[in-house]
Amino acid sequence: MKRANRSSVHFSALVKACGRPEPVTLWTDPSDDKRFMSAVRQNRVLTVEQQNVGTGKDIGIIGFLKEKNASYLVFPKSLNRFSGMEVNGIKYELVNQPEAEASISSFTKTDRKNDTRPSRPKKHFSVVLQWTATVNTTHEIEARNLKQAREQALNEQIEVDFSTAKKAVKILEIREM
Repeated sequence: MKRANRSSVHFSALVKACGRPEPVTLWTDPSDDKRFMSAVRQNRVLTVEQQNVGTGKDIGIIGFLKEKNASYLVFPKSLNRFSGMEVNGIKYELVNQPEAEASISSFTKTDRKNDTRPSRPKKHFSVVLQWTATVNTTHEIEARNLKQAREQALNEQIEVDFSTAKKAVKILEIREM
């Protein structure tokens, strides 16, 4: 990774603002991992350049950079406000370490039901739905002209059976409570 003159942020401040990250190992092409690419699009990935020679400290760059000798940390929240910054003081004890069994099963489709990691707490939302039911009926009306026939049809009390209606629902608004 080329080190440019970048502003920097300490890893513990990043964890405090965006939550504890999880390590991700890319065994295949990153574009094949939907979960990882979703995190990349949401700007939740930190690329960590690991020094394998000498006593240099690991440094991180906000965002996904496909590099040799790099590892990746995925944060629960977006890193947008730290975009383009270099991350120093990486403390691996602040990284969520998956259990041996969970690290293998959490990425396979068949074992997701048996995943032992705690689920995120559920949030409450207020959702406004608009329900529409459509029924077409035909009625015979006696009137002098078209305008009068329309008025009579709209004012007439007609019983309608909605059991055969074409139904539709549409979300008008969602708000987190």
